[in-house]
Amino acid sequence: MNRTFHSRTRWDQLFLTLIITAICFYMVWEKQIILATVLTILLIIMIERIIHTAYMLTTDNKLIIKRGRFSKVKIIDLELIKDIQLKSTTKFGSFYLTSYVLILCKPKEYIAITPANPQRFIEAIIKRKEHYIDDDFSE
Repeated sequence: MNRTFHSRTRWDQLFLTLIITAICFYMVWEKQIILATVLTILLIIMIERIIHTAYMLTTDNKLIIKRGRFSKVKIIDLELIKDIQLKSTTKFGSFYLTSYVLILCKPKEYIAITPANPQRFIEAIIKRKEHYIDDDFSE
């Protein structure tokens, strides 16, 4: 059974979307239609990427990272994943700005993703990897 995890919308993505929207409205107000059109296209791509980002664990032990319809799909074999960690960014007071999942695939190849529920995502990958190892030994 395939398991899909959706991406969490981060505060910096929302902030950038609001800033570009404000600049786009200002360009329309000032009758700068070409710049407004370019910003509108950029805004559509950003919103589509925020909404349609998903991480899928397949039954054939692959992690599929989809970052929207306009981006290339990244497929990673679970056997290539060497380490997976829950990381956080800068701490302000008693809270962190953003938490993310850091995946080490090959030496010096890292992938950072932000699933909506990072702990369940990590547990699902570990469970799939353990099941995959058990299947190899049972043969």
